[in-house]
Amino acid sequence: MSAMSGWEAVFQERTGSHSNVAEEQTVDRELVYDALSNTRRRHVIHCVLREEGSVELAELSRTIAAWENDVAVEAVTAKQRKRVYTALRQVHLPKLDETGIVSFDPDRGTVEATGATANVEAYLRVVPEDEITWSRFYVGLGAILGSVALLAWLGLFPFSEFPGHAWGVLSGLAVMATGLAHVVSDRRHQLGSDGPPPGY
Repeated sequence: MSAMSGWEAVFQERTGSHSNVAEEQTVDRELVYDALSNTRRRHVIHCVLREEGSVELAELSRTIAAWENDVAVEAVTAKQRKRVYTALRQVHLPKLDETGIVSFDPDRGTVEATGATANVEAYLRVVPEDEITWSRFYVGLGAILGSVALLAWLGLFPFSEFPGHAWGVLSGLAVMATGLAHVVSDRRHQLGSDGPPPGY
């Protein structure tokens, strides 16, 4: 058997059946990228991750229509809901079901998560155009703190006016504040969180 790719390793899930027999689920990398290239399909994943159990297609269509039109669910018109409903049923849900990302039952009109659904989220986190990556931010923060520490060690004014322990406290607070901001940002960009889907 050939070595498993990194993508397949992440998407391999052991899900117990009714008989407690483990079942391996793998999702092909290229199929997943293609399936998730569409905003509506990402919205579907966001919605099913928020729910426990299956989601009615009618409810899913109304929710996504509300997000797309930036209105409350109660304000969605029949035309807006039908447009989303038709696209989901005929195109998007069959594609997601084919890749194993969600399970779609066209006869019952229900959608639910699979063992691979939650793992998809890790590959959907992107950096908005007006933001930098956190890795670059941490590198920049480390460079700034290191430069300040060096200037203080060289005795340059005004850095030399503060004792070493003060710089240590300030550096620790800076790192902690950055970490908290990182946590908030991750939650804001996480699929399946409360509220509308993140802007991927």
